[in-house]
Amino acid sequence: MKIVWYVISICILQACSFGADREMEEVLTFAGDNRGELEKVLAHYKNDSLKLEAARFLILNMPGHGTYGGKNIESFYAKLDSLPPFGRDVGKCKEAVNRLIKESNTTVGVEWKEDVHTIKADFLINNIDRAFEVWQQEPFARHILFEDFCEYILPYRVKNEPLEYWRDSIIPYYNTIKHASYCGGSEYSTYWASIELNNMLRDEYWPVLDNDNWKITRKYSLMKKMPYGKCYDYAVQATFIMRAKGIPIVIDFTPQWAFRSLGHTWNVIKVNTGKNNIFGGILESNGGQSNKPDVKMAKVYRMTYAINKESLAYKRGDELIPAQLASPFFKDVSSDYFDGTDVVVPIKFDPSEKRQFVYLCIFNNHDWVPITYAEQKRKKALFTEMGRDVMYLPAFYAGATALTPANYPFLIDLRGNTHFYEPDMHNLRTLKLERKYPFDDGQRSSSQRMVGGEIQASDRSDFKDAQTFYVVKENPMGKYIRSKINPEGKAFRYWRYFAPDNSSGNIAELEFYKNDTLYNKKGTIIGTPGSYNDTPDRTREYAFDNTPLTFFDAPSGHESGAWVGMDFKTKVTIDEIGYIPRSDDNNVSPGDTYELFYYSKTGWISLGRKVATDYSITYDSVPDNALLWLRDLTKGQEERVFTYERDKQVWW
Repeated sequence: MKIVWYVISICILQACSFGADREMEEVLTFAGDNRGELEKVLAHYKNDSLKLEAARFLILNMPGHGTYGGKNIESFYAKLDSLPPFGRDVGKCKEAVNRLIKESNTTVGVEWKEDVHTIKADFLINNIDRAFEVWQQEPFARHILFEDFCEYILPYRVKNEPLEYWRDSIIPYYNTIKHASYCGGSEYSTYWASIELNNMLRDEYWPVLDNDNWKITRKYSLMKKMPYGKCYDYAVQATFIMRAKGIPIVIDFTPQWAFRSLGHTWNVIKVNTGKNNIFGGILESNGGQSNKPDVKMAKVYRMTYAINKESLAYKRGDELIPAQLASPFFKDVSSDYFDGTDVVVPIKFDPSEKRQFVYLCIFNNHDWVPITYAEQKRKKALFTEMGRDVMYLPAFYAGATALTPANYPFLIDLRGNTHFYEPDMHNLRTLKLERKYPFDDGQRSSSQRMVGGEIQASDRSDFKDAQTFYVVKENPMGKYIRSKINPEGKAFRYWRYFAPDNSSGNIAELEFYKNDTLYNKKGTIIGTPGSYNDTPDRTREYAFDNTPLTFFDAPSGHESGAWVGMDFKTKVTIDEIGYIPRSDDNNVSPGDTYELFYYSKTGWISLGRKVATDYSITYDSVPDNALLWLRDLTKGQEERVFTYERDKQVWW
């Protein structure tokens, strides 16, 4: 990729230079035909030392910044710009955007356009002047020093979006935040101003988290039209707006959660005390320190405009490196978020080709993702400030699908101790597995909604004389439950599940049995009509569709008193029932094909495929002290690695 070559070239030149003037000369030479535009900026500020220093900062760190262009991409942007605002109609917006994606092949003829080769003097001067205006004339950034101003206010771009005069677009708006700011006697609190502005943005954007399927970056003016986006998109939009209004803000991110798929992006503002305050730009309804503060993370990085000379991109030389670590424009800020652990990893498995860098990887539900690096020295690698209670794989990188282990997976526990999971092939055991993904608090809460629910029967359709034959007394924890009922063999026409108060009738599957024969097909579905928000796949019928992932969710006003059942047209003796609570359908399912793996020095090793005949599956001859992975080959996406301790799955 050209961006990497440009960054490495200029980094090498700067590293070999002596003095700032030599570094500037190297950048100006690198600018080629655009040198004159950059020199105009420097000349414009020759009598203003501070603005000149700001211009030098932007120009010296400009190599590597840019955007993707080309005929198809520019056409795509033009068509997106022409779309009308869709308000909050996510469906219509996505339909229109997807139509444009089909019309515009944005993967053909793509060009990387360096800012240093294309940026114009007028644009850069405008950006610098507007940034200084809000720093020196507005009240919310007066407390920050020049060094912080250069990262929190000054940059003319956030990532690699097409350039536009976004500051001028924003300046006329959001001016009421000037009146927000009193805290403990200090006028104009940046903290409270950010809260008011962020609440204003949330009310304006009404954010909806949803991924798009186009790979180019949204620019500010386009994002105003889009009623959906990723956490990254909203963090970027908040950054544009708050910088334009003089609130010092940057973006932090974790590249990969330590316990699930994906990563996360959020904002940080520097408040009057000089401390950083974290929040989810636009996504959160307040500016308090939230952003999942109790969630474990392995690494946290901060996006920067300045080139980080400690970055992997700067040090890489000719070695192939992972794309997610290939930018020189971020730095490690993990110590701002947690007390990390420094760990020395012995290199036990050498690749055939000598490699300088070793990576620590996190499992993302299907693959290992490199999230940090260290240089290999004397068969060891030192990794600093690593998150605790996290499972890592040390590995070498030889391409997007070519990670090779450098050692066995290891855990850094809550106390900072490490334990390597080297499979013990001399001690084999039998495992009974019930899930392929952890049962979290959200699932536990959903499942809890069935506690107190009753199986009732009646000869009246209004169930006024209903008899109760079964009560759900314990949280079913997402599992399928089957139970005998009606020992006296009473017969009734109508049978139902009557949900407890404040449960919205939630149930995923309901089965009625007579003499061990499923009787559902002989009945007509009855119960509370409708669904919450008129969601079509959450009506009463979905409690009988033989699909555990769908469920009945009663409409507003029926949070209590909701029910689903069967009219069998004639009296019938039901002697057994089965049910599944609302859940994620990650329990072992009868009829699905599963495969269990353990991690070895060569990667994942299969312990065989099996078709589940029950709601659990058993594997024999599983090595002790192994990291394991149970895959459902029939359906589903969510899968997580685990260890087996005290006859239980422990998830990582």
